[in-house]
Amino acid sequence: MSATLNAGRTRAALRTSARVSGELLLVLVAAAVVLWGLGRMWSVVWPLIVGLLLTTLTWPPTRYLRRRGLPPALAASLVTVLFLLVAAGTVALIAVPVAAESGELAGGVVEGVDRLRAWAAGPPLNIDDAQIAGAFDSATARIQDSAGAIASTAVTGVSTVVSGIVTTVLALFLMFFFLKDGPRFLPWLGRQLPGRLATDVPAVAARCWNVLGAFVRSQALVGLLDAVFIGLGLWLLDVPWCCRSRSSPSCPRSCPSWAPCSPASSRC
Repeated sequence: MSATLNAGRTRAALRTSARVSGELLLVLVAAAVVLWGLGRMWSVVWPLIVGLLLTTLTWPPTRYLRRRGLPPALAASLVTVLFLLVAAGTVALIAVPVAAESGELAGGVVEGVDRLRAWAAGPPLNIDDAQIAGAFDSATARIQDSAGAIASTAVTGVSTVVSGIVTTVLALFLMFFFLKDGPRFLPWLGRQLPGRLATDVPAVAARCWNVLGAFVRSQALVGLLDAVFIGLGLWLLDVPWCCRSRSSPSCPRSCPSWAPCSPASSRC
């Protein structure tokens, strides 16, 4: 009787293990299919993800305007235009000073190369101009030999930039439509699902949206606070920057314009 009972338990355990193994295999196959589909449609999925992330940042002002009585299309348009203005202003604030300092930076690089050559010509290296010219000629020959690889890399870079621009434009369009018609999506989804799913799936989706929005906005707030307080600390401590204190003897003119200088050191 004991042997029969043990055999029955063994068969039951084997059946349970087989069922669980089959379910795990089905889950793995389904996950592999989903990942394969995402990889095949990544050019569509990625703008959708970026649009959702941008929508989490711009939804609070849109919700405020809609509660004030503005139509959804007008509120979404105003917030989208404001977002574009803020983004363009941020890029301009970064790009204009960099472009203005590019000439001085190039001069500093040339001066640094000249100093390096003068140092290499002296002891203990004692490298003369002929050896330096030979090294430059060898480097030039190698660059010419790899012109095809350089061209292919340049083409890849251009295609990446174009893809980034297309992704940005698509994400902005998706953000506008999410802001305009997003609140109607969950009720529509509930009407398409049968039975209990009509209430459970929209509830889970709403919770996921709230969590995602809180996470993205908190990360953006943390980054903003870091930037503000770091800049405020540098200003209070009167830390000189090469672009602001070129006349200071502690900052050599070969320093890049963005490199901070220590008052007690001649290094950037």
